Amino acid sequence: MKKITLLLLLCIPVLSIAQAWEFNNDNGGWSGDFGTLTAGATTSTLTITGAANENPKVLSTTAGVMAPANEFAIITLKNNSNNTYMRVSYPKTSSGRIYKNQTISTNDTSFQTYVIDISNNNHFVGTLDDMQLIFKLDASNNADGSGGTIEIERIEFAASRPLFPRNTYEFDTANDTEGWEGKSGVALTTTGGNLVQDYSNVSTNGNGKMAQEGFYVDASTAQYVHVILQNGTTNDELRFSYPDAMGGKVFRTAATTPNATAFETIDLDVSSADWTGNVSGIELQLRETASSSTVVGGTVLIDRIVFDNNATLSSEEVRAIDFRMFPNPASDVLKFETELNIDNVSIYSLTGAQVFNGVPKGSTINVSDINDGIYVIKVTAANQTMVRKLIIK
Repeated sequence: MKKITLLLLLCIPVLSIAQAWEFNNDNGGWSGDFGTLTAGATTSTLTITGAANENPKVLSTTAGVMAPANEFAIITLKNNSNNTYMRVSYPKTSSGRIYKNQTISTNDTSFQTYVIDISNNNHFVGTLDDMQLIFKLDASNNADGSGGTIEIERIEFAASRPLFPRNTYEFDTANDTEGWEGKSGVALTTTGGNLVQDYSNVSTNGNGKMAQEGFYVDASTAQYVHVILQNGTTNDELRFSYPDAMGGKVFRTAATTPNATAFETIDLDVSSADWTGNVSGIELQLRETASSSTVVGGTVLIDRIVFDNNATLSSEEVRAIDFRMFPNPASDVLKFETELNIDNVSIYSLTGAQVFNGVPKGSTINVSDINDGIYVIKVTAANQTMVRKLIIK
């Protein structure tokens, strides 16, 4: 019967102890609320019984999480419910609770691992016995009472973020940046199957970029990186970097089209003597070659990032549609020209809200009811997808 595993990681001068529960015929002190937690041979299963607006929980009153050291919650589960939102919660030092949120997949066929930074400077202190995993329908709505199950394989609290292997990033899940974090003023969101980089808050003469903090690349499987993007800034260079053996960085650069109206594919050979083993600390930066810094303003849409051993992506991976869309900016009617039959058109705000979804009437859609602003339009035809930036004004 295995309830909790303590992993001692000795470093100088700090002793860090990761805390982990593996659910082998025992719930390990965790229980269910608005659901029943049942122990199995290798997992504990939460069978959801709550009604609408009753959010199912897996909770412990004796967790003993050591704060502020173990600031990452690492949860491995299989979600067989329609809840798409998990919250890790613990008490504030005064009253109320802290909630750290994570989007999760639904109808899983295999176990998924989520890493959540649960630290809080004011409240993540001392020994925390009261820990809860709370499941909601989505960010704005409580559970709807439709039931289902959630299998919990492992709960861990650790001092550092674990890294996992990954070579392809497609950004198809809302609110999931797939391990990428904005740096130096770059804000990241996902919408319409794209990662959106917002450069409006980058410092003048700064180095706006994003860093991969959740995954690593096995260099033996990936000599090249391919980035499919639409560059809506005035920056004209994409710079890829990773650590070298001397504490510096290896840089690889390629030209990118500024103020682009369509997606382009950038292929980079990233190999070097330092591109070996499991490579982490990868960063992507857009900058202006003339100033060697990032120019403030604009957005960049990234359709996908792929690491592999091929010099170019296949046509299937690029997923392009040959068509025209006009006018852009649009105010009332948006027209399409293509030899393909368009199956669906979706329009999303930069925060991920869908503002239009439908099939064109003839070759047009009416956008007069959409508020002025910058949007992402996603067009599907013949099992292909095209994504572009759309301006309504």
